[in-house]
Amino acid sequence: MRWVYRLAGTVLMAALVASCGSGAGDQLVLQFLNFQNPENGQTDAIIQTSAEVDIVQDQCSGGSFEPFFETSATAVFVNQGGSDIQLDTVDIDTRAAGAPPVTRHISAAVIGGRCVGNSSKQCSLDSDCLGFCQRTDSSVTFLLFDFGTKFQVSPGTYDIPITFSGQDAAESRFTVRTHMTVTFADFDHCSASTGSGQ
Repeated sequence: MRWVYRLAGTVLMAALVASCGSGAGDQLVLQFLNFQNPENGQTDAIIQTSAEVDIVQDQCSGGSFEPFFETSATAVFVNQGGSDIQLDTVDIDTRAAGAPPVTRHISAAVIGGRCVGNSSKQCSLDSDCLGFCQRTDSSVTFLLFDFGTKFQVSPGTYDIPITFSGQDAAESRFTVRTHMTVTFADFDHCSASTGSGQ
């Protein structure tokens, strides 16, 4: 009869673990590495964990206006699990800068481990393969600040929380929270304007 209680205890523990929400364990599987500047020609700068964002479009000396874009960023992740994780939302909290928070819907895969020599076989550990389990970084480009946000924020430097969320094929949910130090200011990009100069 003792085995019945032992089995019940095991099932209860598994249920408790399965019912836990997102937390530190998520970041052991879905790991955020850094932000990078996307190759889209924007004049705003994204540098690892910080950004310089122009919030005023100036008129240059030649009469034309400086380039002025919405701000995108590329987030780099590594997936320590075997199953790919499909990111579906990113929350950007700009309340500290005077603008309302924004939730954007995205669709980007963060690739899990793959066995060396058999790229179709998913793996979490080397023991899942005949050889080694290899991981690669996954880059996800998303809209960080649209024109509406850029027009609402107050000039200054702020810590902006950013939260990514998604799920794997088993519908297990993963949430990773990070942040970016952002300087909103009237940066001069007239030199980047074709044929205008400063």
